[in-house]
Amino acid sequence: MGCVEFEGTLAEDGVEVQELRFFDFDDLPSELSPPDKPVIARFLDHVKASGNDPLRGE
Repeated sequence: MGCVEFEGTLAEDGVEVQELRFFDFDDLPSELSPPDKPVIARFLDHVKASGNDPLRGE
């Protein structure tokens, strides 16, 4: 199991970030960094196949 607990405050860097927030798995923005897309897709495939939500400890 990966990290399921986190704390802290999201902070924009003032250069590369326009907005910071959390998204539901099924409501991710379409404007993702191209190198990140396959990594996120593999993660979502794994989550869907397992039937568990790693962020909720299921």
